[in-house]
Amino acid sequence: LSPVEELRFFTLTNFRRLDPDPVKGVEKIKDKMELLGNENYSKKIEAIVAWHESPLNKLYLAVCRRSLDENLPVGSILEREIKKDKDFIRPQELSAIISLNRSLKF
Repeated sequence: LSPVEELRFFTLTNFRRLDPDPVKGVEKIKDKMELLGNENYSKKIEAIVAWHESPLNKLYLAVCRRSLDENLPVGSILEREIKKDKDFIRPQELSAIISLNRSLKF
């Protein structure tokens, strides 16, 4: 897969393999996007769009949507889901992804 395609199919498992520390994992994703941008700015745009289509970003959006739909804090949604599935996204990971999304600009 190309670097853009890797981002398009990026999962929680891929994220956890980058680094045990979610903040460092996000930095690695940002670095990849910056390298693509240095090569060609349109590649960086493709990478950002691909990230937004990724399963991991969709999981983040689903958690936030559920929080709004159920009128519960995101933390409560995460707690409930982690009780059902120990491999569900953790609060620190979600926070790092939120930070990544805030930093992405065209």
